[in-house]
Order: sequence, then structure tokens, then C-alpha cells
Amino acid sequence: MLALAYRQEVAHLGVTVGLVHPSWIDTDLVRGAEADLPSFQDLRARLPYPVNVTTSVDRAAAAIVDGLVRRRGGVYVPRAVVLGNWAKAALNSPAAWPWMRRFAA
Repeated sequence: MLALAYRQEVAHLGVTVGLVHPSWIDTDLVRGAEADLPSFQDLRARLPYPVNVTTSVDRAAAAIVDGLVRRRGGVYVPRAVVLGNWAKAALNSPAAWPWMRRFAA
């Protein structure tokens, strides 16, 4: 949300802001949490695709650089993360609130 707000604030100056939406990237932090925290392993095992996928650092970096070169407004790593982004917006919309209230109960 901060990046989206910044995008709006600087648009009149001709400045564009790109957003990166990564899933899990194969870093020491993620590997350490997987090794040390059984609750983290359990959480990751229950997540649906694509948010349960681990992406290599090289693949994530290549996607980010490609997004910069092509001046994309958003970069999704892995690409299927865009589905989760759209689903999040739909589930947080006023139209979905009655259903979400019942589901949350």
C-alpha cells in the first residue's frame, strides 16, 4: 500500500513506481526458518499454490531486472502470484464482505 500511495503522490512529476510481489525466495532466512521452526514448515505445507513455492534468487532477480527494463508496474515472482493478488483484492471488496463474515465465523 505504501508503494501504491507513493505511485499516486509522484505521478504528476512523471515518476513511475513499480511493485514487486515475491513469494518465498530461496535465501538463508527462508532456509533457516524451514530448518528451525516446525510451525513455519507446517504453515508452508498448508499454503496453496502459488504461495507455497520457493523461487531461486537468480529467478527472482531476473524477473525484477526484466520488470525494471520493461518499466512494468508490477512484477510477480513466481508469475502465478498475480492470481493471489487479484483474489486478495476481490475478497477484501465490499461485495465479498457478507460472504467473508459468514466464512470467518
